[in-house]
Amino acid sequence: MYVLDTDTTTHYFSGSKPTIQAKVLSVPPSTIWLPVIVAEEQLKGRLKVIAGLNAATPRDGPRFIAAYQFLIKTIEDLAVFRILPYTEEADTLFRSWSAAQRRPGTRDC
Repeated sequence: MYVLDTDTTTHYFSGSKPTIQAKVLSVPPSTIWLPVIVAEEQLKGRLKVIAGLNAATPRDGPRFIAAYQFLIKTIEDLAVFRILPYTEEADTLFRSWSAAQRRPGTRDC
């Protein structure tokens, strides 16, 4: 079982780190999981861009279209992987870690 974090997922989707792509592609897709929090972070990033464009005046049509295309691509990319749910067991484990282990300000844990 392989569990990808947000940074690894971002590099895989963007192709910015060929070694990550090679590793992910070298294992059976059924062994790769994305925590639901990673999916949330990916989608929040895309939605934040769209929200910013919605607030902009005048509205930039081409950037708006591109932002929605990127959202669709992200949804499709996420759908390739199995989603690891955030369960009561995961929450209990997370809460048992010290503040230093939790790395305040991030959700990577």
